Amino acid sequence: MLAIGLTTIALILSVVPGTVLAQDANVAAERDAESGVAGFTAPAWLQMPNPDYPREAYRASTEGEARVQCIVNKNGLAGACQIVSETPAGMGFGEAVLAAMAAARWRPAMIDGAPVERSVQFNVPFTFLPTVKAPPEAQQVIEAIRAEGYASGACRHLLDAQLAARWDALQQEMDDSIDGYRAYDQIFVAGYKEGRQDVRERGRPQSSECDRLYDWARDAGKASQAAYQKLDAKLTLEERAQWRPLP
Repeated sequence: MLAIGLTTIALILSVVPGTVLAQDANVAAERDAESGVAGFTAPAWLQMPNPDYPREAYRASTEGEARVQCIVNKNGLAGACQIVSETPAGMGFGEAVLAAMAAARWRPAMIDGAPVERSVQFNVPFTFLPTVKAPPEAQQVIEAIRAEGYASGACRHLLDAQLAARWDALQQEMDDSIDGYRAYDQIFVAGYKEGRQDVRERGRPQSSECDRLYDWARDAGKASQAAYQKLDAKLTLEERAQWRPLP
């Protein structure tokens, strides 16, 4: 059953959780004990992991960090990964990194120019990045856009096929990077992604549940109109377009 009174819609100002990428992994892997040997070069990142933000930590707006150890083989692939530590414990940060390691790539350790297999340890921090700088009245606008995105994601099966494909494509693109995307799209896709994840975890909602979700999103939109007007008064024409859906 999908919850309609979502506490996760109450966002932190100037932050759009869900669009956050935990990609600021420490690029300096722990140096192997053999690093003092002449001709030895430690493994180094070529493509860092980009884990999903753990759901419970996301809902609680909790930041954290995981320390993971892996074996990097001669081809630069990580295997036998295990969690060394995570802070805070029990929030899923370590498991999130392990799940993302299949996509990670390394430059392997080298001895005299030849690749060798070696163990590495590294940290991956999870933080809420200030991707949207918003004035105070923008909070209600953010909540309304996110509610619209959540309802669309949870009830994707009722969307026009072309529209659903558009939001699916945007979500996939923003999973790689949010740079260059409008504030509206970032916030909508954050809600859309959460709605899709709820469907995967709890099953597809019935039509009656979708009706309630759409009513909830519409009510949030109506309640945000005064905030939209205040926001418009403070922004340039170009900035206003950042907060509106494309025609």
